Amino acid sequence: MKRQIEIEHRSRFSKKVHDHLIDFLNKNGKDLGQDDKNVYFFTFPDKLLKVTDNVSKGTAKITGKLTRIGEGSNFEEIEIPISRSDVKKAVELFKIFGFTNVHDTFQKRHNYLYSGVEIAVKYSKVWGYHAELEIMISNLKEKNGTDEKIQKLAKELGIKLMTEDKLKKFVEKKEKEIGERGGRMVATDGHKLSLVERGGCVGKFNAFIPARLVLSKAAAGGDVELYEDDNHIQVNVSGRRVVVRKLSGTFPDYERVIPYKSKAPVLEVDAAALLAAAERAGKVIGKKEHCRPVVVNLNGCASVQVQEGYQKIVKYQEDVPAQWGGQTDTPMKVDVDYLGVVLRAVGPGMVSLRVPVSQGEGGTPRVDGAILAKGVEGVTVVLMPIRW
Repeated sequence: MKRQIEIEHRSRFSKKVHDHLIDFLNKNGKDLGQDDKNVYFFTFPDKLLKVTDNVSKGTAKITGKLTRIGEGSNFEEIEIPISRSDVKKAVELFKIFGFTNVHDTFQKRHNYLYSGVEIAVKYSKVWGYHAELEIMISNLKEKNGTDEKIQKLAKELGIKLMTEDKLKKFVEKKEKEIGERGGRMVATDGHKLSLVERGGCVGKFNAFIPARLVLSKAAAGGDVELYEDDNHIQVNVSGRRVVVRKLSGTFPDYERVIPYKSKAPVLEVDAAALLAAAERAGKVIGKKEHCRPVVVNLNGCASVQVQEGYQKIVKYQEDVPAQWGGQTDTPMKVDVDYLGVVLRAVGPGMVSLRVPVSQGEGGTPRVDGAILAKGVEGVTVVLMPIRW
């Protein structure tokens, strides 16, 4: 067991500042290496408990912070190393003992040492781009001058430290948002990913299960009760019960795929109209064993096209009324069958598709990342484009 005190300050900033800071520290600081982590946070009124799986270093630990963020810069910590294979066991053990106020997150992190201060440059869904600047001490008598040293260094780096009041308000806001998130179900086949979030959930539950068996019973409607042991899930709904075996392995890190904070342009379109056009285009393509690609050209409308050959000769075209917030003539190439699945999931009515676009050869726009579709309340579907 290791006991120590961190003198820690935090700064949140844009990706531009993040990239500039990384570039500066790579040139002028000591590189301490990549430090990516999956972290499970158990929050209490005056303390914080973490179970950390360090994917970069292949290590794991349990950490107890004896104070909360926003209650001063000094954090006394108790660290207990554990095996990575025991991470999930530790999390479940804490839940059994009533520590149910938990959320998990992935942190992308790179550590540096500069002017005697350890700097962790980080990104997470909750905090965005940010940095932690810290100095380790063995007792509070050594704290004198450490806050001032970190503040001076932050000024040199051109980043603004958050005050304790701002830190406290930020953490309280994020914890409230996480607490209101409710239930979440995620499914993926590697080409598309759907996520449904609903409120009204009581208790904590997290499992990797075969959805079809569960949904065959849950389709009856009503409240659903879920119970689990080490290997099985029991689902009770409307007087019916089904027991299924948990799936082995690790579910994909879907939060890294969904562009929650993306500023990509948005396509607003009627789901039924676009779906009908896509289905007609699919008939032109005919049946194929694998992919059936269509191009949705984004301009003053959504122009569904079937193209042939390297010259991209348009064999079929149908224009669907839409509003597009990006560059004119942006071609979005997708599988027509997957597009249909997405539109059925987020429709009916008007839906929004957030489409990440970059500049290709000759300055022409191209779709270069996951397309996020939202429509019916609580439903989010991610569609991966076909590369040109």
